[in-house]
Amino acid sequence: MNDNRSVLHARPTAVLMLVAITCVHAAGAPQDSDAQPDGAATTTLTGTLHVVWGDPPAGSDLPPVKRYWITEKAGQTVELILDDEGLARLAGTVVSNGERVTATGPAANLSDGRFRADTVATSGSAAAAVGGVYGEVRYATVACRFADSTGTTPRPLSFFEDLMGVTGMNHYWQELSYDNISIDGATVVGWYDLPGDRSDYVYDDDGDGDLDAQLEQLAIDCVAAAEGDVYFPDYDGILLMFNQTLDCCAWGGGLDLTANGVTRGYRMGWFPPAAFNRQDFVGHEMGHSLGLPHSSGPYGATYDSYWDVMSSGGGCQYEDPEFGCIGVHTIAYHKDMLGWLTPSQRFDVSVSNPRTIRLQRLAVPATGTDYRMAKIPIGGSPTHFYTVETRLAAGYDSHLVGEAVIMHEVDTTRSSHALVVDPDGNGDPNDEGAQFLPGESFYDAVNQIVVHVERAIPFGFEVSISRQARNPAYVDPSNTGYEDGTAANPWNTLEEGLISVVPGATVYAAPENYPDARTIRKPLVLRRDGASGAVVLGQ
Repeated sequence: MNDNRSVLHARPTAVLMLVAITCVHAAGAPQDSDAQPDGAATTTLTGTLHVVWGDPPAGSDLPPVKRYWITEKAGQTVELILDDEGLARLAGTVVSNGERVTATGPAANLSDGRFRADTVATSGSAAAAVGGVYGEVRYATVACRFADSTGTTPRPLSFFEDLMGVTGMNHYWQELSYDNISIDGATVVGWYDLPGDRSDYVYDDDGDGDLDAQLEQLAIDCVAAAEGDVYFPDYDGILLMFNQTLDCCAWGGGLDLTANGVTRGYRMGWFPPAAFNRQDFVGHEMGHSLGLPHSSGPYGATYDSYWDVMSSGGGCQYEDPEFGCIGVHTIAYHKDMLGWLTPSQRFDVSVSNPRTIRLQRLAVPATGTDYRMAKIPIGGSPTHFYTVETRLAAGYDSHLVGEAVIMHEVDTTRSSHALVVDPDGNGDPNDEGAQFLPGESFYDAVNQIVVHVERAIPFGFEVSISRQARNPAYVDPSNTGYEDGTAANPWNTLEEGLISVVPGATVYAAPENYPDARTIRKPLVLRRDGASGAVVLGQ
């Protein structure tokens, strides 16, 4: 350790830019205090909004934590005290991450790096948003010990070399991204001794009775200790491993940091032993550093979905003797968010086009033209939609709780954008109620959406989807104009009629020869539309 490069500032008040994706300096500068009509002074800050996620130990039943910062043009970064209701006004965590905002609140002394905002409004287009992540994403892993526990070394460096190496997290993220990214985990350094005790970095700095990790100072000192061994500007991310518990959580996000004389943004993770001893926990925080939010079931919990490493990680259905619980894949919505699904691999459901599609498994998909995700808009909103994906046992999904079609209801104005669709509402988003199998349907009566699993196919399922659910539906091949399945404007193919009706509904078919031979796999009634003539199927 090179002590003269790592100077501790106890109880620091300067806050560096913490981000959840890539650090971008904001336009705008702090404005002087103004006076409201009632005479109360206010302060307005304009800059770029950033978010970090904190995740408590598995099984603790504690909720996740989010912290928010606004960075101004001059480089000053101020922590915003902002609740989820206030953040919702910005159109959601990830949508607004990197977006230029204006925060207004009571006149405040910003010397402590905090500002309680009464109102926050968008003031421009996003400066940095979750977008495509491709190519080599290089992480340096740095292990540091607190000055009062230098004799405690939880794991040898060889553990982290294996964890981050070609058969570890590198292999994991290559599989999850379909080889769109690779993680260079070869650089692992430490254990370095920090200049301060744990209590110099972890303390109650806001008087609420809870310990708060000084993430920026931990990064400054741990990285400074390793500068002689690592040239950090060559890396995209830095993962910091500590020999003691931090505060409530492990953290995933980012940091604007000066290292080796260069100031730039890094994807970041801060890990106590409870986090780096579980591969799924490491994957979860790395997901946050790539810009991913949480997903969950629809019951108000955060870590209850076994279908996503960004929720429970898979429920620890498989535990490796060295690396602990192994994470499953992340969901299709997140893969699409990061650009790992091409437009041809995503089926976007149109208003008037009931379709049956082939939906192959999300993990280790087979080659071919089958889709990997379907996206169904809800109510015409670009921020509200369903996703449909196939989950089968393969690769890191080998230990799923089931093999089925899984749906998520996505609303990008929520903290957890994606919630598992679980029609039985029994509080468990992982049981049979959330797993759609051949012959089973999902029906949204309010938005007239029906999804039906037709049959199993190699590497997936055949699924029919309609955004114009009918009861009954009408079919007449002679109709060449507008069609919506009603008596006035019938569908012109029998397939559309069969897809669009809800289970148990009736399809009225005009007398005609229907060449599309089809096995009907949901309960319905097929009737002739009219008093005479024959309805001939499969000829």
